[in-house]
Amino acid sequence: MIHYAHDPALRQRALWLLAVLVSCSIPISSWAGATEDAANGSQVGHGMRLAADAVYRSVDEHGNVTYSQRPPAEAEEVEPVPVEPGPDPERRAAAEARARELQRAARRLRNAHEEEAAERRAEMRAAEEALRQAQARLEEARVKRDEDWQGLAGGGRRLRPSYHQRVKAAKAQVEAAEKRLRAVRR
Repeated sequence: MIHYAHDPALRQRALWLLAVLVSCSIPISSWAGATEDAANGSQVGHGMRLAADAVYRSVDEHGNVTYSQRPPAEAEEVEPVPVEPGPDPERRAAAEARARELQRAARRLRNAHEEEAAERRAEMRAAEEALRQAQARLEEARVKRDEDWQGLAGGGRRLRPSYHQRVKAAKAQVEAAEKRLRAVRR
């Protein structure tokens, strides 16, 4: 039995859902376990079907509304709820086959999305590592070694053009690595 208090919106949704479940004989696969229907003793649970020839709406002495397959004897008000017949077995089988195909398609899309996300994470890690290496090479290129200095005729010294070229090339590698990382993050 389904029990609802005086909330009209909740009652309307429950009635609609019950009518759909009953008329279509939809498998109740989202229920974790079976429950006993106190009104008629039938079990409804995982992998079972809910079907009825009639559904009754009853109100007890406290004003609680109950929908069930049989009217309770203690109810003050009982009225039958019209139930549309469910689909024929051929249509039901076609609908179930379509549902299985949709589930397979959803699984394929989820798997493709997960693979794409994994590839993107790997590409991001590779771009971050490339940037770290480029930054390390730049720091190494900035270190002034003895061979980077050139003596001047007037006494003093200056850095050779090869030093500046080495630093410029390392900076270009850092900029390229940063650009690649930005592109991967988008």
